[in-house]
Amino acid sequence: MSCTIVTAYFKLAKSKASHEIYLDWMQNMLAIDNEMVIFCDPKCAQEIEGFRANKLEKTRIIPCRFNEFFTYRYANYFLEHCKMDSEVNIGHNMFLYMIWSEKSHFLKRAIELDPFGSSYFLWTDIGCFRRPNTEYLNWPSPSLIELLPKDKVLLLSVVPFSDEELNVHSFDKLPSFKTVNRIGGTIFGGGKEVLLEWHDKYYEMLEYFVSIDQFIGKDQSIMNSVYLLNRQMCKLVNWTKGCADAWFYLQDYLR
Repeated sequence: MSCTIVTAYFKLAKSKASHEIYLDWMQNMLAIDNEMVIFCDPKCAQEIEGFRANKLEKTRIIPCRFNEFFTYRYANYFLEHCKMDSEVNIGHNMFLYMIWSEKSHFLKRAIELDPFGSSYFLWTDIGCFRRPNTEYLNWPSPSLIELLPKDKVLLLSVVPFSDEELNVHSFDKLPSFKTVNRIGGTIFGGGKEVLLEWHDKYYEMLEYFVSIDQFIGKDQSIMNSVYLLNRQMCKLVNWTKGCADAWFYLQDYLR
């Protein structure tokens, strides 16, 4: 089962890490010898192409601007919700919210383009390979991808849901998840059909958050809520002790 990695990079004036640090992380990620669809701002396209110079036949770079995002329609809400965010001092801002919230739509766009004829698509944050990459050059393992159910969205549990949360089965009972972590949004994926279904569920949930004036700046809070109401379409993986970083556990899980 072939797999396309989907990722993105947009240089921001204010960010959790500097552009120079991201360049180091990006080199590690873009060294992976796997098919990739990469969304980016037009100014970064040439730089990204340089990192993929010897893998261009496995690369599709798609320059785009924020006003082309599916989530641009929520721009005013993202701006307003900055006032709700206790982490604006560490680089959170409306443009970062938009990038996080666009992940599911980036996946949809990659699926619709399907430049490499893949049956599995894997969102991977471009900055999540933070050590020099000698171990993950052939990531993800084709044999492990083959074993994954195509009809389930692969998700990572960073912190387990509480029993009370697991007893939630309706929109009106959902917790906000604003100050707690559960599912990690760093890496997630699935087959075409289930990811298109996930796309619709994700933005339906975002609309619900907007309707009740609940913070939409954290994509993982929305992912948590989508999971609780749609567990049948998800494969939730728990990280294991001994991994270097729980947030990046799926790197090892798929190696």
